[in-house]
Amino acid sequence: MTDDALIDFIDAMCRTGEAGRYGWRPIEPAAVQFADELREQAKAQFDESRELLQRAKAALKNYATEVLKGQVNEKSNCQDLWIKIIRQLLAGRPLSAAR
Repeated sequence: MTDDALIDFIDAMCRTGEAGRYGWRPIEPAAVQFADELREQAKAQFDESRELLQRAKAALKNYATEVLKGQVNEKSNCQDLWIKIIRQLLAGRPLSAAR
């Protein structure tokens, strides 16, 4: 890490009230405990963000089937295009390639 990045880290430790860990003795257990706490928090945030992405995906899928499907079928009666669009959305590909 660069000195600037380390200073930012130390600043964050101070602002969050964690700077006292620098005075703990022995140093290794303090570092391990801090790393374990960070790991737990990171895992929890990862799990929560994954759940959010799943909810967003379900909402988009629902919107596509409940709203877009009817609009596409009513306006152009092109079922094949709709199927291509949905498959591309679910595969994570851009819509411009649906044509």
